Amino acid sequence: MVDNLNNPVGYQKYRQYNRYFTDISHFYKTKKGRVYTGIILSLITINFFIFFAIKPTLVTIVQLVRQVKDQKELAVDMDKKIKALGNAQSQYLEVEGQLYLIDEALPKTPNLTVLIKELEALAFKSQVAVIGSRINQVPISGQGEPQENKQSVDFSFTAVGDYARLKDFMSSLSDLRRVITIEGFAFQNNKDNPGLLTLTINAKAWYQEK
Repeated sequence: MVDNLNNPVGYQKYRQYNRYFTDISHFYKTKKGRVYTGIILSLITINFFIFFAIKPTLVTIVQLVRQVKDQKELAVDMDKKIKALGNAQSQYLEVEGQLYLIDEALPKTPNLTVLIKELEALAFKSQVAVIGSRINQVPISGQGEPQENKQSVDFSFTAVGDYARLKDFMSSLSDLRRVITIEGFAFQNNKDNPGLLTLTINAKAWYQEK
C-alpha cells in the first residue's frame, strides 16, 4: 500500500476508489440507503430459500400429485374389475345348479359302463333287444388326442328289432347327455327272425381329463 501511495498513478487510483467507498458508506448511513439495503438483502435471502428449500418442496408436491393421479386411475380400474367379478359371480350362481350336466356330458374318465347301461335303457324304452356291445381298448391317461385333454373311446352296440323301433332307438340317442359321435351304422336282415333287422352302431364316447 505504501508503494502504491508513493507511486503517483497508484495514489490517484486509491483516491478514486476511496471516494466510492466513502460514497457507499455515506449512502448507507441515510434512511433511504438502509431501506434499500434491507430490501436487497431480503430479496437475496428469499431467493436463497426458494432455490435451496422451496424448490425441493415443489418437486415433492409435483411427485405427490402424479402419484395421486396414478392411484385414482388404479382405483377406477380396480372398481371395473370388481364389478366384472361381481357379474361373473352372479352368472355362476345362476347356473351353479346345472354344472353337473357338464360332467355328465363330458366326464373326466371314459366311464363306459354307465354309457352302455344308458344305451340298454334306451333300447328297452324303444322295445328293441340288445344282443351285444364291444368297447375298444381304453387309452392310457395322458395319451390320445391332445386337444385340451379331450379324448375318445371307440365302442360298438348291436340291437335287434323291427325297422320302426330301431329307427326310434336311433333318434333317441340324441337324448343322451353323454357326448358321443356316431361313426357309422348298418341294418342287416336277422337270420333267426326274418321279420326283424339287426342294427350295429359304431361310435366314439368323449371325455375330458381335467
